[in-house]
Order: sequence, then structure tokens, then C-alpha cells
Amino acid sequence: MTWSQPQLIPDSNPAPGIVDPSIGIGSKGTIYYGYANSNGAPSMAVGHLDKVNHKIVWSPSQDVGTPYGIKNATFPAVVAGDDDRAAFAFLGTPTGGYYQDQTQPSSGAGFQGVWHLYVAVTYNGGQTWTTIDATPNDPVQRGSICNSGTVICSRTPNDRNLLDFIDATIDRQGRVLVAYADGCTSPTCINAGPTDYRKNDYVRKASIARLTTGRGLLAEFDGLIGTQDVTSMVGLQMTNPKSGAGAASFDLALKNNSTQTIFTPLTLMVSNISSASGRVTVANASNGKTGVGASWDYSALVGNDNMFTGGETSLSRNLKFNNPNNEPFTVTFRVVGALASGGTSGGGSSGGTSGSSSTASTSGSSPTAPLTNAVLSVTYNPLLNTLTWQVMKQ
Repeated sequence: MTWSQPQLIPDSNPAPGIVDPSIGIGSKGTIYYGYANSNGAPSMAVGHLDKVNHKIVWSPSQDVGTPYGIKNATFPAVVAGDDDRAAFAFLGTPTGGYYQDQTQPSSGAGFQGVWHLYVAVTYNGGQTWTTIDATPNDPVQRGSICNSGTVICSRTPNDRNLLDFIDATIDRQGRVLVAYADGCTSPTCINAGPTDYRKNDYVRKASIARLTTGRGLLAEFDGLIGTQDVTSMVGLQMTNPKSGAGAASFDLALKNNSTQTIFTPLTLMVSNISSASGRVTVANASNGKTGVGASWDYSALVGNDNMFTGGETSLSRNLKFNNPNNEPFTVTFRVVGALASGGTSGGGSSGGTSGSSSTASTSGSSPTAPLTNAVLSVTYNPLLNTLTWQVMKQ
């Protein structure tokens, strides 16, 4: 094994001897380098390999703490997924000064900051970053943080309680997970004022922050994080079937047959596609896939309130398929969306048929019992130009 000479990141100026930087490497080699700058800013530089000159070319460092006025950051942790996606987690505070200056709660001396866990995310290779406060109502620490080792930090109260570092990773669907020690766990500490630095607990509770909704670091799962299968609550309305020139298409709207509200993201997904030749494929999925896993996003088709209410029918999307043999084919779909906490996906869908000018609809009855493990099966016969669909239990 051989190693190249170390390369300096041109404009980096990390805080000396206190906190290690962190790197995440994207799926095609893009390097995301997160560090605590000497001026306290949580900073990120992005590196790309120059294959001609055999070196890494770095972007200028960006201060990702600006939206929250972060003046001190510590414990950087970076993880990447797809090459253009990465997350940068850190503890931060808008209070400036030397954060290892030990806080004395009784006298009020020392560092007076309140710390939260922040996560900055990019979806465009580091060109822009979106930063969120992952613990907005529950500080991680009040007062000083000592991370200069066990000898220097052997003091009372023990502000080395957060130990040495935090870590970030992703799960198989690209959700960001951040593991950290929480030093503020009692109601007294949690509920103290936003600038109260005296009421820290000085504990080290192992904690994990986890992305529950929104986009993760793997694009193939966009629209699916924070959702669940709501197929049994939904029916289909189909119009405008067309075929010819090796293609087939129809317009499809979703109807919420339940009395519950389904929240966006709302996605129609292909569970299976079959034909006699096996050559029918999806042609215009939102995620670019052509078979199982192909999906269409319906989030923008249920109004600006991001809610698919009971009895509501979405606007239609045109679904296109490659059908070189102009043959009948069957597609089974699942619908995924977000339910309010405690919601259950109840049944109530039925089936229908559609010709070239009529609409397939649902029964409109309210659900009375859960229908689990269901799919919506659609069969298109281009010879008759008809669409039929039904709910199938699995």
C-alpha cells in the first residue's frame, strides 16, 4: 500500500488541537470535509478529483451555521450518500468566546452559551446547504464544553460530560442518523430559558437524532421517507387511454376513499408489471425507473395544503409505458403517504372499468376495517382500449 503526499485544503483554518474534522465520501468520490473553523464557524469544503493533474481540487469553505448565527461549533460529523448529497452534523451555539472556559453556575462566571445539535444538508454537491436545528426544544448542553482531554478537563462541574465526538451515518433508505451524548435531560434543564446557561445536568445520555420526513441522502428513496403504505385507503380514477407507435398511456387520479387525511409526500409506486412478452416497461416515472420501484409523485396534485383529505380526488398524471408489441399488460401499484400519529390505513376501495371516454371510479364508501397488504391492479388492453382495475389482497 502506498500513500500520496498530504494535501492542504487551501482556505481551511481549523481550530488548533481541539476538535478533529470529519469527512464523508459520495458514491462517485466527491469528498465533503467538515470542520470547526478557528473563528468558531462550522465550515464545509468540498473536494473533487482532478484526474488529469492527479490532485483534489477544493471549493472555498462555506459557513453552514450562518442561518442560526452560530459562533462556536464542535464535534463535526459528516456523512455522504449519493455523490451530490451529504449531511454535516455538529453541536453549535450563537454565543461567541472561548467555549472551554468553565461555566460556574453559582457565580455565573465562564462560558454562557446554550448548545443544540444542528444538521446541514446539501443535495447539489455542496453548492448550497440547508441547516436545521435538530433539537430546537431540547438543548444538548448549557454552558461550557471541555474537549481537551481527561487531564485538563478533570474539573467540577464535569463539563467533559459529552466525551470526545459524535457520529453520523445513513440507513439503507438514506435517512440521516446522528449519535451524540445529551448533557441536558431533566425537565429543569430542558425547560430553562433559551439563553439560560446555568441549569445544565452534566450527564452523558446516549442519544440518536433521526431524519423522519423529507429527502435523505439516497435519491432513489425520495418521497418515501416518513411515509407508510396507504394503498387500502385509496382508489383510482383513469381516463384517456391511448396506444400506438410502441407506446401506451392513460391519465390516472387518486381518490382518498377513507375519512382520514393523508399528508404529502404522496407517491404512486409500481409493485409489478407483467405482459406476455415481458417487454412492457415504464416510460415516464418521476424517479426514472422502468420497472418495479418506478414511481410518480402526486404531492403537488392535492392542493397547496399538502393534505389529501377524506373523499378528495387528486389531479391526474399521465402515465406512459413502452409497449413495443402493443399487447395487454397489467401493472400493480402501491400508494405511500404520511398519516398523522396513530393513524391506520383502513380499506374501502373497490374496482372499476374504463373505456376510451369513461372514467374508472371507486365506491366512495367509508372504510370500516383495515385492509392490509393490498395492491391496486390495473390491466390495459390496447386492442379494446379499455382499462380495468381492482384491489388485490396479498
